[in-house]
Amino acid sequence: MRRTLIALSLALLATPPASAAEDVATTPQTALRPVLVVKLLGLPADSVARGVMLAAFREEMNASRLRCEKRVGGEWVPGDSVANAFQFLDAAAPDVAWTLELSVRVPQPVRTNVMMQKGTTKEEAQLIRPRMSNIASSRGLVVAATASPPVLHGRRADFEPVPTVVSLYFADARRIVVPSPNLPGGGYAYPWAEAGRVLARAALESLHRTSGALDAVHRADLAPGTRVAEAQAEAP
Repeated sequence: MRRTLIALSLALLATPPASAAEDVATTPQTALRPVLVVKLLGLPADSVARGVMLAAFREEMNASRLRCEKRVGGEWVPGDSVANAFQFLDAAAPDVAWTLELSVRVPQPVRTNVMMQKGTTKEEAQLIRPRMSNIASSRGLVVAATASPPVLHGRRADFEPVPTVVSLYFADARRIVVPSPNLPGGGYAYPWAEAGRVLARAALESLHRTSGALDAVHRADLAPGTRVAEAQAEAP
């Protein structure tokens, strides 16, 4: 069942919207490099959350530019965006397609009981089961994205993939379930769409850095996510 879900997710990601496919076919930007997702692990189990995250991911991957930060004097500050040189296609030859292996670690969902209306009988209450909510146990997200160039002559010569790994949290996510002994951290309204966009930008950072289109003093802007390293450095 899990393999089926992963396969469906990859199919959803690989097939661009009709408008995007038409743009690729009619735009004379021959420098666009096809990219395929060959592995995608760790998506939320809930189908609604997963669908929202994947839709936002694909939209951000198809954006014309990648928002970036620049390292200045030891600090990362907002920088210029760069043109996105990559485009998802539903299929491409191995000798021209870049590939992505993606893994995410999302928070555990919080199970809450369905609110019972006044007058609900004991028998009716027993039929009500805990439901999976859109509430998460934390605001965090971990992303690992590994980009690989096209296969040349059946192999990738002298290439060792280096994953882009980022840990972050969404500072603006609201806590809507108060802490309790069973849930010490409480529960948060998790921003699944923003998580999808952050995943896309981390993937694009890996693609552009591996291809040489992004130097060491630039990186993807993951706002509204806050990178954990920066948050720890700013702590008193």
